[in-house]
Amino acid sequence: MPVAFICLTTEPDFMVDVLNTLKTIKGVKEVHMVYGVYDIIAKVRSDSMTMLKDLITHKIRRIEKIQTTITIMVEDNSR
Repeated sequence: MPVAFICLTTEPDFMVDVLNTLKTIKGVKEVHMVYGVYDIIAKVRSDSMTMLKDLITHKIRRIEKIQTTITIMVEDNSR
């Protein structure tokens, strides 16, 4: 199962709104507010790389108030 961590920056004062929206998306497994360069980090998982790319491109990156994203694909060794 492909896994990615997505580092997001949001418009000021909209971190909580974006965080709550991310929590409603199927495939988003964890969401955390962070301090530093990014505002939020999300862990996402899907059944295939194609589905993961679609999730990131068409659902997450289109959330209003997100300014930038950095996606880090990882090999899932949790099994």
